[in-house]
Amino acid sequence: AKPKKKKVDYDLIVQKLREGPLTFSQIKALAGVSHHGVSQVITTLSLHYPIYEAARGLYKLYGADDYGDGIKHSLLKNDADEW
Repeated sequence: AKPKKKKVDYDLIVQKLREGPLTFSQIKALAGVSHHGVSQVITTLSLHYPIYEAARGLYKLYGADDYGDGIKHSLLKNDADEW
């Protein structure tokens, strides 16, 4: 008999991504999938949410002020306003 498949809680993963970046291992633990299943979870998430790999094995959601380059543009803008 095949083992019963566990349903992945994508809403929980997205909620955690909104709080900050997640590593490959954290996504694996939250999804409850094997090492090889994580890329499928990330692919499924990317169909509905703007998720990207910020660094090797570190995943983020694009925010309103996030260009995906690792620079905090909002801080740069605030510094420029002070000049």
